[in-house]
Amino acid sequence: MTDERWADPASRFVEEVGEMIEAHGLPRMAGRVVGVLLLAPPPGCTMEEISRTLGVSLGSVSTSTRLLVRAGMVERTNVPGERRRVYAVRPRLFEAVLFENAAHIHQHNTLSEAGYFLVRDAVPEVRTRLLEMRAFMDFVEMELPGLAARWVAARDGLLQKWERKLAERVAADLPSARRLPASVRGDLDA
Repeated sequence: MTDERWADPASRFVEEVGEMIEAHGLPRMAGRVVGVLLLAPPPGCTMEEISRTLGVSLGSVSTSTRLLVRAGMVERTNVPGERRRVYAVRPRLFEAVLFENAAHIHQHNTLSEAGYFLVRDAVPEVRTRLLEMRAFMDFVEMELPGLAARWVAARDGLLQKWERKLAERVAADLPSARRLPASVRGDLDA
């Protein structure tokens, strides 16, 4: 039997974001919160709105939003002139994740070297795992600045390209566009 909550395209999108983020090691509920926030108009959603949208408890939403704020994926802000706090996906999230990975790479390098020294007399297969970790992270560390610079240079053009391509799909009524909720398609249906 199909769960009716996921019958509409927006709900399916939210659930699929939850599954994707769960595949990356975070709880599915946190991913579902991200899914809601990706579709939310500015300034974002309150915890109560997220709870109501997902049909889950405030406690579950609170736990997820705390995790997402700590992970740097979501921002919590106050609405000017109001007492409520809203949550929104961090602006330029994916760019920020790319730039912030440099610190993680350094941690990987330090750990791989420490591990190597622990097993330097071990069989080659054991040493190779740690050497490969260090070599790969060295490669990523070398490439990351160039990748970040290429992204910054290409960002606006790629945003325009994909906005145009997706608008064409909606205009052509392609299946991938039909699955989008009307609130996401906006005026393109007119």
